[in-house]
Amino acid sequence: MNQYRIDLSQFAAFSINETDSLTKTCICNYIQLLHTQYKPKTVKRKIACLRAFINYLELDEQIKFNPISKIRLEFCEPLTLPKSLPVSIVQRHFFYNSNL
Repeated sequence: MNQYRIDLSQFAAFSINETDSLTKTCICNYIQLLHTQYKPKTVKRKIACLRAFINYLELDEQIKFNPISKIRLEFCEPLTLPKSLPVSIVQRHFFYNSNL
């Protein structure tokens, strides 16, 4: 719950200078800023939080149009490799094939 509050506060702080903070342009600019400051998983979480909040506002009829529903979000998370392989796996791979 605390992270949710922080994520929404960050969006509010970003959009304070905007004339209308719930526009597609404002949200796209915010997402671009997030990509420069955070890792992909964190960006996904912050966007999910914002999306949930805007969906709530729409369901509660506080807004008529959901601007985030028209934004297409596609980005790749970097592939993370294991830091090391256990010796048993290395031995099994190299010594199993050496008898051929």
